[in-house]
Amino acid sequence: MELRISNIFLFLSFLSLTMACSSQRDSQNASAGGESPYTWEREEGDQGESAECQSGGVSPSVGIVGGEPVLQNSWVSKGVVFIIQDYTEYGNRHSSICTGSLIDKNLVLTAAHCVDRSQSSPSNVSVYFTSQPECESVNNTLESKKRKASAVRIHPLWDPLSSQTTNRGDVALVRISGQAPSAYNPLKLSAQFQSIPDGFPILITGFGMVNPDYYGDFGGPISLRIGEVPPITSAEQRYLAELSGAQTPAEAAEFQNLPGNEMIYIDQTKGQGICGGDSGGPSITKNTAGQFVVTGVASFVMNPLNNNALCAYVAAHTSVVYHKDWIESAFLSLRNSDSSLMTPYQ
Repeated sequence: MELRISNIFLFLSFLSLTMACSSQRDSQNASAGGESPYTWEREEGDQGESAECQSGGVSPSVGIVGGEPVLQNSWVSKGVVFIIQDYTEYGNRHSSICTGSLIDKNLVLTAAHCVDRSQSSPSNVSVYFTSQPECESVNNTLESKKRKASAVRIHPLWDPLSSQTTNRGDVALVRISGQAPSAYNPLKLSAQFQSIPDGFPILITGFGMVNPDYYGDFGGPISLRIGEVPPITSAEQRYLAELSGAQTPAEAAEFQNLPGNEMIYIDQTKGQGICGGDSGGPSITKNTAGQFVVTGVASFVMNPLNNNALCAYVAAHTSVVYHKDWIESAFLSLRNSDSSLMTPYQ
């Protein structure tokens, strides 16, 4: 079913000419196994206001609307990376800012729209291993955290030129030159479909905007933050199905976060959520064994109620279970002597 909700659908990479970040390319104008809901274990070193630059006087505050800073020695920081794609369009040089998940010592999972200008020129993509990229930039240490991409794989269903998109296949893999720093540990992907009960928390993390106004500024220096959001409510499901023009129960069910659906929809009306710059970042849940696993890849936001706060209603993540066959195939095709795993799935 083609999603036709004009003026409210925006991919979440964020374009900039400087680290301060400005405007964004507009794509369309504008179980848990029966366990009780959990909160992520806020262990010492995971998060807090002490996540500051060691020098330069910059206090990180950007990444996830309403989220909390993630410290550099957190398990989250050691699995989530900062991505910049440099490219030329209409004679002008641009950079797009995104987020990604390390899934092997030299392989990163992100959104297709974050790197879709670089499949034939992977060196346009840089992956940074730091939770505080703008602090690193201020301190002139960012380049030391960088790994250039040596290969990019885009899902074959992804069409960057489509004006009315179904958002099919918004996933990509990036292989870096060499390996991630030794302190970094790959995140595992969820291998099984799991229903997401109403109110069940989903962890989201990324380097994007704190300000829900997509066309506003980032709100502060760029750094990694984490938030906790529920799936969309039944009322939101019905409303989005109606706006999309769903004609059958099967079409309406695409918004219900059912096993087998390509997209996972999250509720951003509680003050937390993804926004520009969070594209490609992971949504994380616990599997039946109680392990944190990546469930989805941040893709787009929708707000039919308020175009001035595009990141304050609903966001969608592309399911890694839905695209398991392609992700595993691309993973194996990109493996080389620097790789250490045979599958990114738990």
